[in-house]
Amino acid sequence: MGYADKSDCDQAYVPASRVVVTEPVYSARYYGSAYNTEVIARGWGQRDGFKDGWKAALKNRMYDPENNGDYRDANNGYKRRFGSKYLYKTAYRDGYVRGYDSGFASIAGGTYGMKY
Repeated sequence: MGYADKSDCDQAYVPASRVVVTEPVYSARYYGSAYNTEVIARGWGQRDGFKDGWKAALKNRMYDPENNGDYRDANNGYKRRFGSKYLYKTAYRDGYVRGYDSGFASIAGGTYGMKY
């Protein structure tokens, strides 16, 4: 995983030529008896988006988070016990774009897509 450091002449630090991403960590917090589906979905989306954005920038591809299978499917990590699949997909895509932006910027520098 690489991180852009603005104080370092706008160059991104990339420690390795491959990205190792792990499964998002779920906290033990529950709201009543329900899972916090949005937090879980955003975590998976951000993880997958970072990986895909990082790879796209590394291969000098155009910034285009919506042109990826993970974004279109938006069901990675979904379990039936999380409830509404529509809610999960919406939150996943939000996290995916944020992660893609971070991953792309860690290689290409600058800020792309979402402003947050």
